[in-house]
Amino acid sequence: MPRTSIAVVDSKRLVAVFGPRDQHLRRIRTALGVAVTARDDAIHIEGDEAAGRRATTLFESLDRIAREEGAGAAEQ
Repeated sequence: MPRTSIAVVDSKRLVAVFGPRDQHLRRIRTALGVAVTARDDAIHIEGDEAAGRRATTLFESLDRIAREEGAGAAEQ
């Protein structure tokens, strides 16, 4: 299975990206059928190519929101 990684160096931003109680993370995993882990200051996504690309796009968007509007913004 293809694997992609997204660098997220700020742990507060990572919490915001995954959402309150990892809500965003669970929804993306379930909806797209991908495996997602966070380690080494990065989000690692594994799944079929199309699902992996979509999950990567979603996490990058959430990370951009957290970075631009503050870590708490993506949690909402």
